[in-house]
Amino acid sequence: MNLSKDFNYEEVFMGVTQDRSKGFHKKIYKNKPELRRVVEMIKLKNGRILDIGCGGGLMTECLPEFYPNVEVYGCDVSRSAIKYAKKFGTGKVKYKPMDKKFPYPSNYFDACLSLDVLEHVPDDEFFIKEVRRVLKKNGVFFGAIPCEGQRFSISWFLAKIGFLDNLTFKHVGHIHPEYNHEYIKDMLDRNGFQISKIKFSERLPVQFLRYFQFMLPKEILEYFVGKDKAVNYYDRSVSIKDKDEAEDSIMKIRKLWFKLCKLTKPIDYVDAEYLTSFGTGAWKINVLAVKKEVRKR
Repeated sequence: MNLSKDFNYEEVFMGVTQDRSKGFHKKIYKNKPELRRVVEMIKLKNGRILDIGCGGGLMTECLPEFYPNVEVYGCDVSRSAIKYAKKFGTGKVKYKPMDKKFPYPSNYFDACLSLDVLEHVPDDEFFIKEVRRVLKKNGVFFGAIPCEGQRFSISWFLAKIGFLDNLTFKHVGHIHPEYNHEYIKDMLDRNGFQISKIKFSERLPVQFLRYFQFMLPKEILEYFVGKDKAVNYYDRSVSIKDKDEAEDSIMKIRKLWFKLCKLTKPIDYVDAEYLTSFGTGAWKINVLAVKKEVRKR
């Protein structure tokens, strides 16, 4: 399950576990709709839950607060991410590095999570098969999965006209532009899962924000200063907090830009909380699926 070599996975995800101040999980819950969907959809009082592709443990570390009597596990292909997760974690999560095959026995977990992970995995069919293998009978899988091939989404339209259609691959490492809602449902069905609940998020207004707030500014910056210099101004503060930032004019503009971006958070919130049943053009599918019992002939 190796990620694309053109995408620096560790740079983006490995350092997101530093803030462990009291009540940090409430802040993450407020800002991350994927975590809210997990808590809403998975009702687990005891047993084991696994966060697959946990990165540095940003949301994984929140799970013990919402599932106090459940054993929480996290795994990731990045050894550095697991190192950081353990170093800055609360000690309530059991972390393991992983390769293509998950490092757990069969029929071990009551629930598995995959939050914005599947779109980075080349062998996604094997990934889903592994999820099913480690789940117990009637275990549940929750996936928050971008669907950039969904009809009437901005990425679908750009792919149709062949313009700026590589930005999500270039800047966030998504390697499955073919994903749409039906594709995900079919993949789960043919790999032994039955869909239980579906909610949608990130419709056109949010998609425009993603492009114009984060990806297009990077393209403009690379055009004017070059790719090698542009990376010094990307929003990597989580993973390089110990480094001094050069306070030049570009850095000042960058900081001001991200402050202005925070003003658009109400748009994200309304989209994620009040339009969850409206799937037309939605970039993300949040799906809960139950492991189906295979009948012996």
